[in-house]
Amino acid sequence: MENTQGFTKHGYPHIDLFVPSNFNPEEVPNYLGKRHHHKYLLGMNNMVYGSLITKGRNKTFGESVTLRSETIRDYMGSRYYPEIWVNGLTKDGQFIDKVSSYYHDPKGINSQACRYKLNPKYVPSPTNGVTIKRVTITDEPTCRRFYKWKDTAISERIKKDENLAHELYMLTQHDIKKEEATAYVHKTYEKDSPQFTTRMVIIEEISRLKDARYTDDRWNMPFRFKVDRGGRLHHPLSHIPKDLERFVYQSDSGTVEIDQRFSQLAYFHKFGLEKTADIQRMQAKKKCHKIGGKGLPITTNLDHRLPSDESTQGSHSLQGSSSYHVTINLSTDDAWKTALFNPDAIFDPYQLLMKSAKYKGSREDAKEKVFGGVYYNELVKGRRTKWEKAMKHVAPHEYKRLRFIKGMLGNRELAVQVTRVESHFWHKIVVGYMRTQHPDTLFFIKHDAIFLPAEQANDILEDISQMGKTFFGGNQPQFKMDVIS
Repeated sequence: MENTQGFTKHGYPHIDLFVPSNFNPEEVPNYLGKRHHHKYLLGMNNMVYGSLITKGRNKTFGESVTLRSETIRDYMGSRYYPEIWVNGLTKDGQFIDKVSSYYHDPKGINSQACRYKLNPKYVPSPTNGVTIKRVTITDEPTCRRFYKWKDTAISERIKKDENLAHELYMLTQHDIKKEEATAYVHKTYEKDSPQFTTRMVIIEEISRLKDARYTDDRWNMPFRFKVDRGGRLHHPLSHIPKDLERFVYQSDSGTVEIDQRFSQLAYFHKFGLEKTADIQRMQAKKKCHKIGGKGLPITTNLDHRLPSDESTQGSHSLQGSSSYHVTINLSTDDAWKTALFNPDAIFDPYQLLMKSAKYKGSREDAKEKVFGGVYYNELVKGRRTKWEKAMKHVAPHEYKRLRFIKGMLGNRELAVQVTRVESHFWHKIVVGYMRTQHPDTLFFIKHDAIFLPAEQANDILEDISQMGKTFFGGNQPQFKMDVIS
């Protein structure tokens, strides 16, 4: 996969798409002809690329990928979307199979997101001989339309957000030691395996960061650059595998990573307390109104019920179908809080849960099980996972808040809301600090970590620690600093 990146006559980057080697758009039912050929490739590219950036030590190209209907309709055109996507690529699962669907409503407009999987016939694998092939689109009209669709919305957002503009600028100043990184990947991974292909694509995308162009009053970026609903920024460096980080060049002094420990647990702790306090304030106002106090009626969307096996003592009690009274409180669990915010704690949060669950596996495996079995799993009536029981034993107040809020929001929306708390700290507070206090310091943020030149790391770590303490209401979040290169 050598770099074929080029530009059209008017400066639009060529489009490189990655599709299964045995995919031929002309075989899709109701094929609309050469004029729309690239739209079929784009649809299949979304599946392959979505699999590439999915985390997982044992990932395959057959994993499900979430796509939003509006996004697909936007780049295919509402007129052609039914024939290309609904009655074409996803019809009867011949090429792409719809696994499930769900709705979210971020701005009061119903929108649908679905999970899709490639038909096994098109899943790249050494056993079936299917590989990933790159198709490069070079004609001017298609490239112009593609980048207009892809980058117009984010360009408008960049114009209004100084922090986002600064992050993009810093991103485009990065480069990767391409030859060294490529040689490492060829030596370490089996050719055409998901791990091999993922790293080769990421290397190529990072090498294109400097090729971003500002034309026709908008950015044209030959790489992924988007903000998700949780506020996280997605770009090649935010998805770079751990073993490639050392090939990213920032400074002759080397690069260090400042990483927040137990970040998701800490951000839920903050979100859970604030959400509980908001509900209590809402109830107080509602009670005031009912007994004749001044104020307008409070209308809420808290019409959710937890599984019937939940105890109402000390957690909640339902009152009718349109509202309920919450008696969960703002108490914290001393051992849990100490593990989260005290670097001298005997056990960290994962170790506490592992001990309670009598788990003998690795800490990394335990982390995956905690998120999959406590935080972001679905509530199941009459059943708790082994890890939920451990959480209830170790941190009963935190567990009740988690169980209650997850029952209100659902596991997917809970993940989005917790990510918003994380993103506010890193992409608003930390980036704002870097933009104003260290405007010339090269950096990039990867979810809950910042990468920057070694010579300035100690001073910046001290400031980030202080900002974190303020953000968490006087509790000191734990950060660690590792030398990357």
